[in-house]
Amino acid sequence: MKKPPILPFLKPIVSRFYRVVLPVLKVPFFSPKKPIAGRFYVRGRISISTMLCALIVWLPVSAQAQTERMASITMQDALTKTLLQHPELPGYRELLKSADGYIQQAGIGERPELSFVVEDAFGSGDFNGIDNAQSTLSLSWLLEGELLDKRTLAARSQKNTFIAQQEVKRLDIAAETARYYLAALFFQKKKQLELDAITQLERVQSEVAKRVKAGAAPHADLYRAQANLSEKKLVLNDVGYEIDSAIQNLAAQWGEFQPDFATVQGSLDVPDQPVNLFAIRERLAQNPNIQLFLSEERLAQSKIDIAKAEAKALWRVNAGVRRYEATNDYGVVAGFSVPLGSRDRNKGKVSALSAQQAVSRANAEAMRIRMEAQLANYVRSFERYQDSEAALKQDIIPRIERALKEAEKAYKLGKYSFEEWSSAQRELLAAQAALLDLQFKAHLNRVEIERLAGVAI
Repeated sequence: MKKPPILPFLKPIVSRFYRVVLPVLKVPFFSPKKPIAGRFYVRGRISISTMLCALIVWLPVSAQAQTERMASITMQDALTKTLLQHPELPGYRELLKSADGYIQQAGIGERPELSFVVEDAFGSGDFNGIDNAQSTLSLSWLLEGELLDKRTLAARSQKNTFIAQQEVKRLDIAAETARYYLAALFFQKKKQLELDAITQLERVQSEVAKRVKAGAAPHADLYRAQANLSEKKLVLNDVGYEIDSAIQNLAAQWGEFQPDFATVQGSLDVPDQPVNLFAIRERLAQNPNIQLFLSEERLAQSKIDIAKAEAKALWRVNAGVRRYEATNDYGVVAGFSVPLGSRDRNKGKVSALSAQQAVSRANAEAMRIRMEAQLANYVRSFERYQDSEAALKQDIIPRIERALKEAEKAYKLGKYSFEEWSSAQRELLAAQAALLDLQFKAHLNRVEIERLAGVAI
């Protein structure tokens, strides 16, 4: 009897069933024995039930794995998507295309002129008709080789300015994306912190309820425990909204308004490696903001060169052939023309461009000094965050945790009031929240260091 065909999408499922499920359960799907009614019924029922159970268990697990792969994103993925798809960046790409067009156009000078002149024709007397006419065919062109070179260099300088502007925008956009990512990660960690706190407060409420029921504590303690728990649940609800907002802002960086992820990956632990301020400071000269001013300075210099070249007298040369109808002879004609006037007729323009160049140079130096000061402050702050995190994680929080355990023991023995126990709990939650806030600020600080240095530290 021919077996029924297996649908294509079920083939990997059935294959997995044969390889994994049946060997474990040791249930033969096809029996070589004669299919009597009872055997068929029992084996068929077991086999089909087993297969259905396997599908029910395996398919959700597979779907869940696929969902988990799509429900989270890394920092590198977020930055890559942003730099490829941010709505503002395509405008710079088109700007660079236009700059290439201007570079190509700058190398094209004036077109040569072809002229044809007829003299001494269609007049009177001996000049009636064209018997004594003179006709001249000539070609003239402007000698502007140096000027074309200057214009091409200026167009290239303009393109370099656009490139620097694009790099400034890319750096700012990447830093903004990193801040949104860190905000999402911060609220995720805060959510976990609030969930842990709720678990702790639920345990506290249960313990207080036992003591109240036993008459060892007043009902006021139970009401306070219940109020603390409800308040913490409200905070958890607010954190959920903050996560959604941060995820939405992050996805908008690459033009998505319906994010295909719900969480971000990463750790907020502050790296304990020292930051080499001197090594980072050496890279400040390559910062796109400084390069932008330097590009503007070079562009101003190129415009100065053009203005000086235009002030020079450009020779126009012409050459041609003249025909004498009367004698049926030919002659060569040639000449040139030179504009008259002062060579410093663009003196005012050169002076204005020189001032602009000086402004760009001064701005670049001011930007460098300001960035060095900012970088030093950020590095000092980062080092302070490193020290504070180490103190909280290694000294302060462990001591508060031990104090909380002792306070709980004392409360159960009737030596501490509920308020004293609750105060120890609040101290621990406050210290954990302070640690998380400190870590978040440290990473924001690190983003600013990398934005100034233009390199990951």
